Amino acid sequence: MIRVILSKNADQIENFILGITSNSENKNKILHKCVDFQKKHPVQFSNFIRQIFLARSSHFSQKPKANVLVLSSQNDRLVNFNCSQKIADMWNCSNHIHPTAGHDLPLDDAQWMIEKLKAQFKY
Repeated sequence: MIRVILSKNADQIENFILGITSNSENKNKILHKCVDFQKKHPVQFSNFIRQIFLARSSHFSQKPKANVLVLSSQNDRLVNFNCSQKIADMWNCSNHIHPTAGHDLPLDDAQWMIEKLKAQFKY
C-alpha cells in the first residue's frame, strides 16, 4: 500500500484503492473520475500516515450520546467486519452486515445504506 501511495501515479493509486475498497462491478466506470480527482488533489503521504495513526489510536470504549448505526460488510478487504461487530457489541447496538459489498458501502450498494439509515432514523 505504501509503495503505491508513494508512486505518485494517479492511475495506479486509484486502481489500487478501488481494488481494495470496492466489490462493485461498476467501479471501472468511475475509475477515470477518481484518477482525475487524484491528479487535482493528490494523496499526501503525511495525511496517509496520520490516518493510519488515528485508526490505530482510536478507542471506542464509550458509546456516543447519539443514535448509533453500525454498518459493515462481510466482504470488506480493508477492515475486517468483526471489528465493527466488536464495537456494536461494546456499545450494545446492532451491526448491519452487508453480504457482498466491500469497504466502500456507498459505492457498492448505496440503496442498502439508505434503507438502513431510513429505518434507524425513522425517515
